[in-house]
Amino acid sequence: MSKLTSLEIKALCNLAKKIILLNESYKRISDSIHDVIHEQITVTVDLDEKGAYESAKKYLELVIETMPSMEEEMNVILQHFVICESICELR
Repeated sequence: MSKLTSLEIKALCNLAKKIILLNESYKRISDSIHDVIHEQITVTVDLDEKGAYESAKKYLELVIETMPSMEEEMNVILQHFVICESICELR
């Protein structure tokens, strides 16, 4: 195995920097998507309206289906809806 030239090392360093920047950008986009989803749920769901819960759950399931990387976060939100829906049924 031959040693890398300084030009190759610089190219690898530049590539590593670009990968780090892409990863940071991905995290910002994911956070933005997460914020929009939370805002959408907050705006559309009335605590006493079971139909709204069902619609929100379907929406979250669609998000999980289309963006598997957000499954863990969406499942936490879905669990919140299951609890709230149960409370509504008790009223």
